[in-house]
Amino acid sequence: MTIDAMGCQQDIARTIPDQQADYGLSLKENQDHLYQNMAELFAHAEQTRSHILNTEYIKTVDKGPGRLDIRDC
Repeated sequence: MTIDAMGCQQDIARTIPDQQADYGLSLKENQDHLYQNMAELFAHAEQTRSHILNTEYIKTVDKGPGRLDIRDC
């Protein structure tokens, strides 16, 4: 499941794992230190190739009328 910014509200985000669902939430650079902490976590995971955290990387670029969406996952 993926969800937009409205679903990133803490109360909404907490209910998703309670329902045993898998999810992806957006994270923007304006999220205080959370963005930097997550960037460091993923960089560390990529360098150590931990067996606990399997990672894959994909980048998508979508163009629409008056907008450009770039996603790094």
